[in-house]
Amino acid sequence: MKFTTVLSTFAIVAASLVSAQYTDLVDGASGPVQYAGTNYTVTPSPMCIGKDVCLTASGTLSTDIIEGSTYSFIGRYLGRLFYVDSNKDLCALLAASGTPCPVPAGAFNLKVCLLLRPNLPPNWPVEYQFEAINGDGGRLFAQKTTGFTAYPPKPSEKPLKAVICP
Repeated sequence: MKFTTVLSTFAIVAASLVSAQYTDLVDGASGPVQYAGTNYTVTPSPMCIGKDVCLTASGTLSTDIIEGSTYSFIGRYLGRLFYVDSNKDLCALLAASGTPCPVPAGAFNLKVCLLLRPNLPPNWPVEYQFEAINGDGGRLFAQKTTGFTAYPPKPSEKPLKAVICP
């Protein structure tokens, strides 16, 4: 009886997370930020293992983004850190999206993409954090969301996973 109740509760929570993929990004910064971003989005939804995951936003920079800036993407399951892709060169990532450093203070549309490595387990409710630190040591932003990752389906088979890539 208890097992059935626990299983039903988990299924309801999992279904609600799957239906609300990465739409509720919240501020994860523990202090001031240099980028007042709004409308943060993560694409694709769900994130696909082995494909790029992109964070986009519109907002205002209070200071220039300079060389030496870093970008980190981490995942936690049940509070335990199990996926880390950190200290990536933010300027290189921004340049790949068409905006080389230095990025001047003022209005700025952010787009940062990283390849989601294959060591991330699929179909688990994971809390993700996206964070950027400027070359001057100031925090540009930190955003959190909870969601699932998915396997891309193989062309020759029907996917059996609960969550598959779009």
